[in-house]
Amino acid sequence: MNKATQTAAIDKTLAEICREFRLPAVASEAQWQRLLECLPVAVRRRFECYSLALSLSGDPFERRRLQEALAERTVPPGAAHMLEEALRLAAAPDLEARFYRFLGSDPQLVAVGLAGRMRLYRELLPSLVAAVTQSGSPPRRILDVGSFAGVVTVTIARVFPQAHVIGIERDVRWVEVARDLARRLAVGNVRFEPADCWAYNPECSVDQIWWLFVTSGQAPEDLLGAILSRARSWLRVGGRLILLERWQQDVDLLIRSAARVAGLAIGDVLPVRWHCPAEGDQLQRTNAYLLDRVS
Repeated sequence: MNKATQTAAIDKTLAEICREFRLPAVASEAQWQRLLECLPVAVRRRFECYSLALSLSGDPFERRRLQEALAERTVPPGAAHMLEEALRLAAAPDLEARFYRFLGSDPQLVAVGLAGRMRLYRELLPSLVAAVTQSGSPPRRILDVGSFAGVVTVTIARVFPQAHVIGIERDVRWVEVARDLARRLAVGNVRFEPADCWAYNPECSVDQIWWLFVTSGQAPEDLLGAILSRARSWLRVGGRLILLERWQQDVDLLIRSAARVAGLAIGDVLPVRWHCPAEGDQLQRTNAYLLDRVS
C-alpha cells in the first residue's frame, strides 16, 4: 500500500469501529464532558476519581499540596472525600491496571473510553504507519503490546493484510472486547491473548512490535532498559520496535543509552502530536522512536 491507500484504510477502519460501537463524534473536551454526564452519577464520580488519581500519580508536588489542604481543612467538604480517595489510589502501584479493569466493567464505560481516544488514533496512526513502511520488506508477524480494546491492533491488521498480528493485553475483559471487535469487522489475520508484557514470550520472533502508551504512568528510567531488552528478544534480526509513550520528561538521552545497552539501533525519531479530548483540548507533543535489531 502507498501512503494514500494506507491512510484511507486507517480512516475506513476507524469509521467502522465507531459505527460498530455506536460511538459519538468526540472532538473536544466539551463534547467529552457531555458524554460523561450521560453516565450514572456513581459511575461518573468513580471515573472522575480515577482520572484525578492518574493525573496525581505523576505529580508529587500537587499530591503534597492537596494533602496539606486536606490536613488544614481548606478543601470544600463536598470535595474532601473524592480527594482523599484519589490520593489513596494515586499511591497504588497497580493504579492503571485498576483503572482499565473499571473501564472495561460496563459496556457504557467501554464506549466512553473508546470515544475519548478515537481522535488520538486518527491523528497518530497515519504518520506512524507511513514511517514504519518506508523501508524494509512488508512485515509477516506483528506484535501489539497493551492492545486495550484492539483498535490499533485491528487497524494494523487491515493495513498489513499479509501479516499475522497478535495483540496482548493483561486484562481479560479488554481481550474479549478486542476479539469481539475483530469478529464484527471480519478481520481474520489478528488474534488477541491475555498476557502481561513482562512475562510474555511469543511463539517465534516477530518483524514489528508496536508499543504505544503501555507504561505512561511510570518513570522512564525505571523501565526503558527492561522494555528494550524484551523487545530485542522478541524481534528477528532486522525487525523494528515502534515505541511511543507519554513520559513527561525528555527521554532522548535515556533511550539512546538504553538502546546501545540492549543492542538496538535507532532507525528514526518521529515527532508526533495529537489531541485527546479525554485529557483536555491541549495539543500533545512527543517523539516516537523506531528502533531496529541489527544483529
